[in-house]
Amino acid sequence: MSPGKRRRSRSGQASKKLDLPVVPPRPAKENIDVTERGIVHRQEIEKKIVEANIRNQRLRISLASAIAALAIGGVILLLAFDKNVYGIVAISSSLVALARLLVRK
Repeated sequence: MSPGKRRRSRSGQASKKLDLPVVPPRPAKENIDVTERGIVHRQEIEKKIVEANIRNQRLRISLASAIAALAIGGVILLLAFDKNVYGIVAISSSLVALARLLVRK
């Protein structure tokens, strides 16, 4: 193809120009400000999520400790009244399983 000739489109028509709305460009400083605000916002959200997870884990450990303390107290009380040891083992093992569910995630 010679350098002076233009290549025609395959349909035989010249390509039409689309009328798109013109968007004025924003200054670069404004773009950077928006980006920095987005970064700060994401960091705040991540911080809140981590704090909520820590709070939930502390609550789980507290509940598991309370269940364990009640189970130990109940076992001591039942042994003091000469109750059946097999029943005590069955109750305490189910409470241990419940406490493990609370501590694990």
